[in-house]
Amino acid sequence: STTTSPTFTVDRTPPVAAVIDNVSLDGTTVTGTAEAGAIVTVTDGNNIQLGTATADNNGNFILTLDPAKTHAEALTAHIEDQAGNVGPDTSFEASNSQVPSVPVLDTVTDDVGLTPELLSNGQVTDDTTPTLSGTAEAGSRVDIFVNGILSGSTTANGSGIWTFTPSSPLAEGSQELTFKASNIYGTSGTSAGFTVDIDTTPPAAPTDLQVSVDGLHVTGTAEAGSMITVTDGNGVVLGTGTADSNGAFDVNPLTTAQTNGEALLVSATDAAGNKGPNTGVLAQDTTDPGAPTNLAVNDEGTVVTGNAEPGSTVTV
Repeated sequence: STTTSPTFTVDRTPPVAAVIDNVSLDGTTVTGTAEAGAIVTVTDGNNIQLGTATADNNGNFILTLDPAKTHAEALTAHIEDQAGNVGPDTSFEASNSQVPSVPVLDTVTDDVGLTPELLSNGQVTDDTTPTLSGTAEAGSRVDIFVNGILSGSTTANGSGIWTFTPSSPLAEGSQELTFKASNIYGTSGTSAGFTVDIDTTPPAAPTDLQVSVDGLHVTGTAEAGSMITVTDGNGVVLGTGTADSNGAFDVNPLTTAQTNGEALLVSATDAAGNKGPNTGVLAQDTTDPGAPTNLAVNDEGTVVTGNAEPGSTVTV
């Protein structure tokens, strides 16, 4: 038989240091040359990684700095070839254009309701004017864009902190928020987008309601993903559940079995916190009434009084 011997290349030679050709005025892009296929990583003075890129077949690379650096900060370009050999570092200065760095969005807060809620990127909310806060260069103007259209501006304070609440409600649906900072030297690049999904439409009332014979299950259909709440006639919550992707739900077990024809209310609340209207349903009455109590007959023998299950028919 014939065997084929594997071949491989041994490379123990470190690459030469990367050459930095240019840093953009807005401090977001570094271009240069290095060994083809080598990985170039830029860090700041605290050894925090700002960006990485791979040199193409001609040895050229374009690296994006995040966050942007525009105040002549001391930066370092590290290089490593495809074999894992580490070459010498290259020290260079960031742009000294004094253009502010790209603003940073720290929090988006849903202020609707009793307790504020921090929103994550892409989360659904019923707050059409959420509070935005973040950091930027102290004293810079921060412009807020909604789907690329300027919505308003605010100013970062002396500590670089800024807040903004839209003066006009955000429209229903997915809204992408982006930010730029400006000072007398110019305008920063655009921040990464943060998306909020505005939903102020309450779900429809649940339908097809049924209470099980044992009084511990309430089933029906509602908006997919909505939270279902079952209460008694006094508003006491008996149980909660979630409608599945088809809208079907089964709230069980209820805290107290409902087997005496009790009137129950069922409602749906969507992911944004919008509560829909109630739907009423009667539990099945499978419990025999107890014997009448506190019986008494008047002196004339014509009237019998006492207590029994409300609504029941008493026969003497």
